Amino acid sequence: MHDKLTAPYIFGATSCPLARASGDGSTISPQGGAADAAHSKPEPDIAVVSGCPEDYRTAHPATAAFVVEVAIATLGIDRAKAAVYAAADIPEYWIVIPEAQTVEILRRPSSSGYGTRLTLATADALLQPEGFAVPPLSIGQLFS
Repeated sequence: MHDKLTAPYIFGATSCPLARASGDGSTISPQGGAADAAHSKPEPDIAVVSGCPEDYRTAHPATAAFVVEVAIATLGIDRAKAAVYAAADIPEYWIVIPEAQTVEILRRPSSSGYGTRLTLATADALLQPEGFAVPPLSIGQLFS
């Protein structure tokens, strides 16, 4: 396992360009709630949300444009969160799995879950969230 690959490391490597590139006043919310399902409110490791950090000083965001979980000993839990994020209509959800050096990408949410699931595992596979004008990041770059 990669000891340096924690949520803050991923945050610094991938999410700052996402916020700058969104162009719609989005900000990054690390370790903050972003799904508003009836009885469950997971707190993703990373969420791209609208507004600025000051908007969330007293409350977590109610939704997000993009959510990332880093699955270090939490893969089953993070996969189960997909139903909550899909029900909250979060357009894209990534599960980063450092031990396997893979990323699961879930897109097209509906009340029954995500309609698309991709698993990227080769070093040259490219990661790029839909709707964000950022350069792609390879799996190899993410885990190097």
